[in-house]
Amino acid sequence: SSLESAKKAGAIGVWEDSQGHKFGVFPSEEAGKKALQSKLKERRFSYRKDNSKRTVADMISEVYAPASDNNNPRSYANFIKNNYGVDVYNKSVEDLDDDEFERLTQGIAAREGNKQGQLITKNR
Repeated sequence: SSLESAKKAGAIGVWEDSQGHKFGVFPSEEAGKKALQSKLKERRFSYRKDNSKRTVADMISEVYAPASDNNNPRSYANFIKNNYGVDVYNKSVEDLDDDEFERLTQGIAAREGNKQGQLITKNR
């Protein structure tokens, strides 16, 4: 969401799309995957402030890709469920085994439009 927070996660920059959504730019796909996985392991992705557990679908709609950011959380959750076999309606991120967690991160990367780019620097 900001260059500072992205850099803490290993990003080398931030890219903003035409709707104003910001995305971290990482030096490699592996670095971006590691940052996503680290982020998803934060307590707020599995638990609400009242300590009730969030399902993956709840996490998508309440934290990761809410409708207030012009997302379709139900479509997003179903994309991950149908294409990556993650039980988004009954499990929290914390409850996923290693294979399910890997598939969740693959699904998020695919849904977000993970793109390989080319680093261009300007001569100053």
